[in-house]
Amino acid sequence: MPWTLTLHAEAGYIETAYTGQLTPAELQASVQENLRVARHENLYRFLSDCSTLQGGHSILDLYAVTDQLDALRGVSAREALLMPQLEAIQKDVRFWEDACVNRGFAVRVFRAREHALDWLLDPKPVD
Repeated sequence: MPWTLTLHAEAGYIETAYTGQLTPAELQASVQENLRVARHENLYRFLSDCSTLQGGHSILDLYAVTDQLDALRGVSAREALLMPQLEAIQKDVRFWEDACVNRGFAVRVFRAREHALDWLLDPKPVD
């Protein structure tokens, strides 16, 4: 499976690491599982590690998945994305960030894990 979900309950976030090729069905499954765990744990901070992601899905697949994010309306959710090393995939991660922000969600891309976690776990509301 090209993604793994890890619950960091004590630290206060859910981490999903994406590796290799991620099919549209696997993308859908990862988002559904993140939402399921978030609801179960009442925890809405997400770290998506895309550093070793290589593709396999399209921008249209990403756009289709944003509809599932409506489940997060009314909760204080954040997602920090770690930028892929593969330059060709970086545009997809930027697209995800833009699509989510345009829907009113707090999503930000980072190159360093430390900076991503600092922002993700900051208790202050996102502007």
